[in-house]
Amino acid sequence: MKRILLFAAFTLLLGAEVLQAREDRHLFRNAYDAIPNKAAVFRPGGAWFPYPAYEDRAAWEQLTAPFREELIAQGEKALGHKWKMVPASAYLEYEKTGDRDIVIEYDYVNRDALRDLLLAELAEGKGRFVMQLVDGLFYTCERATWSHMQHTRNQDSHRTLPDPDQRVISLLSANMAAQVAVTWHFLHGAFDKLDPSISSTVLHALDANIFSPYLDPARDKNHGWLGFKGKKVNNWNTYCNTHVLLAFLLCEPGPERLLAALAKATDSVDKYMDSVSLDGACDEGPSYWNMAGGKVYEFAHILRDASGGRLDLLRDGQIRRMGEFKSQTYIGDGWVLDFADGEPRDPGDPFHIWRFGRETGSRQMMDMALNLLAQPETGTFSKPSFIISEEQRKYRFGEVNDLYRFMENLRCYNDMVADEKQAVETAGGDFGQLRQNLRKSATSVFYEGTEVAALRNGAGWFLGVKGGNNGESHNHNDVGSGVLYIDDCPVLIDAGVGTYAKATFGPDRYTLWYMQSDWHNAPGINGFSQKDGREFHASGTSCDLNKRSFSTDLAAAYPDGAACKSWNRTWTLGEDKMTLVDRFRLTERKGADAERFLTRGQAFLPGQDAAGYKVPDGEVVLLCKSFDGQRSVRIRIAYPATLKAKAETLELTDARLKRSWGSTVCRVSFVSGETAPLSGSYAFTLSRF
Repeated sequence: MKRILLFAAFTLLLGAEVLQAREDRHLFRNAYDAIPNKAAVFRPGGAWFPYPAYEDRAAWEQLTAPFREELIAQGEKALGHKWKMVPASAYLEYEKTGDRDIVIEYDYVNRDALRDLLLAELAEGKGRFVMQLVDGLFYTCERATWSHMQHTRNQDSHRTLPDPDQRVISLLSANMAAQVAVTWHFLHGAFDKLDPSISSTVLHALDANIFSPYLDPARDKNHGWLGFKGKKVNNWNTYCNTHVLLAFLLCEPGPERLLAALAKATDSVDKYMDSVSLDGACDEGPSYWNMAGGKVYEFAHILRDASGGRLDLLRDGQIRRMGEFKSQTYIGDGWVLDFADGEPRDPGDPFHIWRFGRETGSRQMMDMALNLLAQPETGTFSKPSFIISEEQRKYRFGEVNDLYRFMENLRCYNDMVADEKQAVETAGGDFGQLRQNLRKSATSVFYEGTEVAALRNGAGWFLGVKGGNNGESHNHNDVGSGVLYIDDCPVLIDAGVGTYAKATFGPDRYTLWYMQSDWHNAPGINGFSQKDGREFHASGTSCDLNKRSFSTDLAAAYPDGAACKSWNRTWTLGEDKMTLVDRFRLTERKGADAERFLTRGQAFLPGQDAAGYKVPDGEVVLLCKSFDGQRSVRIRIAYPATLKAKAETLELTDARLKRSWGSTVCRVSFVSGETAPLSGSYAFTLSRF
């Protein structure tokens, strides 16, 4: 007994130490502060940037060889681009409508043309694209703001028209800063031959739009993403800080301001690191990982390169686990475990994931990246195109338009090809076996901090479940909801989010159907739906990975009017089935309970014919297909006789939702009577047949 007590005391002490370390970690700032003689380590001028000089044509021809023709052809299209000024009427129209197509029309097309011209010039090196680049830079530098019109509202006026004396740093302006800085870094010699005032104009615009506002503490109130005013940070923190830091390191001429920026950036990113779980989970979902955890890797990578290896945190355990959150929540065939505003089909950039895995020591991430490229149908690896489609430009602006990420992908291309060849050899040239081999490293996992579980049974079944609360970043009211995939076919789904519009982030957010618990795989309790806010949450969440079982109490996710004492929900993934059991206690019966399942497939109720199978009482059948429609699974849902089943089809009109699910989704509801007992249980079994 004495030994047991001593062990328990030691465990509690260890836990306290871990918690204390968690509170005071300050990973990046402490590492930065520990570097002696910082001015000699971090020098202005961009000499650290690990790319050949523009004039080194042999090096650039070798670096761009796999995509050289493609890059030049894309640049040639941009030679005829007409630079579009943003009229005041566009800002005012956006202020009224929130229509993001206005943003795309003016902001994205100009930025993308700049990128395409630079990459084409680096690939070709004949000066053919330089003059058009100069025109684009002058247009960019003359703008009153580099921010999106939806983000200029962070200025003191909270209006949309930009105040030129109060430039706001946001997603687009930070991205633009990095792109302008990289362009100037490579081509300022060519610019100076035309006229030295080109460089003066570029550096002045970088200072006005980014450097001075970033360093001014009085402006921190306009930049809540920094985390210095007590506001909870999200992917804005990592995304903006990474791009801003890159611009400083390439273009800031003053050593004192450069060191001040380094201190502020490391301090700010620590606000993000100390706000997320040490287990690496991203509460915004795997889709936002690209701009959150994925940017933490690039922030650390830039610091390592710029410091000559003196500030190297890429083998830090939390950073590695942030990376593996992406690979652990990848389902297969392009599907990811989506929740909040995440997209169900957004596995990410395989080159970026592969680089992250290699540099943090995660074979799992490297295998996921190769999995994304392997094509069993053709027996080859697909060669991702770096050319950006109109559809991508609309819906994935944060990642595909990232110039720095693209260039780093170029640097790793040959190494990744070599890794692909080794994987093929290990699989004996069998691409079907290859995909199986590459998936073995992903295991069942529970992220305690965010209460998200990804459970696998090794037989092609994937169950993703979450607890958490309804005040998370990019929240949907989805406490206790889950998704189920079998052989990469979606069975129970999370619809995701529609095209971002004015209502998405305004007071009308939860009027949108896909934000509501009624359209998630969550119950309606006593006639009530879940409410939004951190006070509406799961309780007592636990996960047994050996039994592949996840349990949580949903009562606190519903308003007091639901009169719910407890609603203990348990999801369990077996070898060839999945069960869901809800055990409940109400203090008063006010309405019916409704257990809901959202699916992409066809639903057949008792008495209907499901492809030759007459559905008996107590069953609902789902016919579910893969994304390409070439594979299918047939699922039987056994449900309690006390509930009545019904199905309703929802026509999808939003383009973003249709990209994932097609033209419709189907909600299957199992509804109790209005006078159902105050306590009891509802049990469901899903099995294939």
